[in-house]
Amino acid sequence: MVDMYYRLVKAGLRTIQKVPEQYRAAVLADITTFASDGKLNTTPSPIVANLIAHR
Repeated sequence: MVDMYYRLVKAGLRTIQKVPEQYRAAVLADITTFASDGKLNTTPSPIVANLIAHR
């Protein structure tokens, strides 16, 4: 489930606020990990980038 919500948030199809609370911390952790890993060519959506910047 975390992977599904991660993908939805990353694609901009769901906001982190709409992720069920039980998965939210894990999804944010995944977003932060994948967004900051220089080896991965992932670019967070503007929504995710905004969340990471204001965290």
